[in-house]
Amino acid sequence: MKLRANHLNYHRIGSELLVSNDNWQTDTVTFIARRNKQDYDNWTLLGDFSGRYNIGPVENQSNFGYSYADELNNSRFWISSAFGSKVRAIDNPQMDTIGAPELLSYTAPANPGSRSQTYRGNMYYQHTAQVIPDKLSLVAGMTYSSISQYNESNISVSPRQVDLIRGTKELHRYGLVYTPVKSLAFYALESTTFAPASSRDINGRLLPTLDGEGLEAGVKSAVFNG
Repeated sequence: MKLRANHLNYHRIGSELLVSNDNWQTDTVTFIARRNKQDYDNWTLLGDFSGRYNIGPVENQSNFGYSYADELNNSRFWISSAFGSKVRAIDNPQMDTIGAPELLSYTAPANPGSRSQTYRGNMYYQHTAQVIPDKLSLVAGMTYSSISQYNESNISVSPRQVDLIRGTKELHRYGLVYTPVKSLAFYALESTTFAPASSRDINGRLLPTLDGEGLEAGVKSAVFNG
């Protein structure tokens, strides 16, 4: 049994210069100034339970697990109207003559920033059977996956206007590994994936989830004790 909890938090703020335009006809580059402030907070819980046992002559292993994540992201990117834009020659932009504005000199725009919160949950079961000891293994598994994302494009709007993107799916994977000799293995795997759609139709309804299928086959070898 394995249990784990992770917490990641970071905060960054600063004033920086960005390239807003490259004009190759006039060989000039345009700089603007932006105040960057971002707060990110992530909690993750993970659990995995496994067991080995025999059914007759066949060795089996079962794995059951889950994961849950809560991600919060606040972004406030402000363009400096006082700085405006600075045009310099591409071959000699003279960066030492351009200074980023002080943080306190920025004025909050009509849209001061955005916020997003994402919840991800997965539960899975996977089974592996050694059909032919040290030769042929079969693996099969299933996952229930759920994603919910709440987006606010303008945090100053009241009442809050939240765009919800949500999707759930039952996924599977099937595969086999054949090892004719100790240093050589052939494998094949078929699996499914999904991602919730963020695009909408002409009536404003979210489009169906984006489903995917993965097919993989290959050969692995270990020679010279490596």
